[in-house]
Amino acid sequence: MKQILFILISIFIFSCEEKSAAEDFVLEKFEIESSKVSFPYSPRDIIQYKGGYLCRLSPYESDSIQMVFIDSNYQIDHKVNNELNQGAETNILAVWTQGDTLFSISGIGYSDYLIRYMIHDTWIIADTGTTNKENYMHHEKNYPIFEDSEYKVSSCCRGEFGGAIFFYDKINQKTFSCPSTCLSGIEKFQNSFYITSSLGGYFSTIIKIDNPRELYEIQNINQLNDCNWYDIYPNESGGEVKNPDGYDKGYDTIINTFDASILASFELRDYLYYLYSDTKNVYIGHAVNKKLESIDTIYNKAMWTHDVRDLRHNSNIVPIRSREMNGMLILEGKKIKVIVFE
Repeated sequence: MKQILFILISIFIFSCEEKSAAEDFVLEKFEIESSKVSFPYSPRDIIQYKGGYLCRLSPYESDSIQMVFIDSNYQIDHKVNNELNQGAETNILAVWTQGDTLFSISGIGYSDYLIRYMIHDTWIIADTGTTNKENYMHHEKNYPIFEDSEYKVSSCCRGEFGGAIFFYDKINQKTFSCPSTCLSGIEKFQNSFYITSSLGGYFSTIIKIDNPRELYEIQNINQLNDCNWYDIYPNESGGEVKNPDGYDKGYDTIINTFDASILASFELRDYLYYLYSDTKNVYIGHAVNKKLESIDTIYNKAMWTHDVRDLRHNSNIVPIRSREMNGMLILEGKKIKVIVFE
């Protein structure tokens, strides 16, 4: 009888402590700061560089420049612009930094690619090759998404045709993967990975991965280099698209919605927050009972993102490129800056 009473008292005390902790938790109050700057371009990507911001343009936007640099006051620096674009190839697919070194990948024609890095204001060729079935994901593989002592993570996006995230296991030298169209955030939180994916204007998902080794193990080079390896298309027209056994194992779905596009995720004071947009507004919110719940409205126009970006070094910068608004969001702790390009 004493043992039963002790158990009941322990459960009661634990429940009270848990309830007290939940009651003590208070969501952050965010400071929203908006500004408009003169910038006659619509960048596909933006990264931090030399104390300012390097903007990668669409290859179809300008024949003369591929990159535009703006300083910390959002003013175009023409001297740095000249340094960046002199000797740079056209059709730049991606830019990122490793330490203080700037890297870029250019697509040449339909099949060739060129990886360069900048040193002393000069572009140096690091690698070149021809794209084929075995390496067509060349620039996604080099893109810095996430890395720790166990895993190196890469991702890719093919829009409505799908996308995936890949966990390379450094210890066992194996690769594990699951669908992710298209990655907009990755947070390692309380020993689990929270993966946010979004196809702007269509749908968004948040999945939780406790152990990447329980995901589908990539079996061959074709799967490793296929952005939607989990869809097996038939040889004949009109046949059924099939999936390999276990392609969707190893993760739990937290959010699956057609009502919002999740732009970014971030951790603040041991809690996960999300920036997301519907067709009218942009919000800061959190996930509650498999739904996104708004905390505050950030902007009164819709925003979309497009490409997988440098989440390892520039997760706090969210490039925005849509009909309603071009610019970027900058996350600085409790402050969220909305920079509108005009």
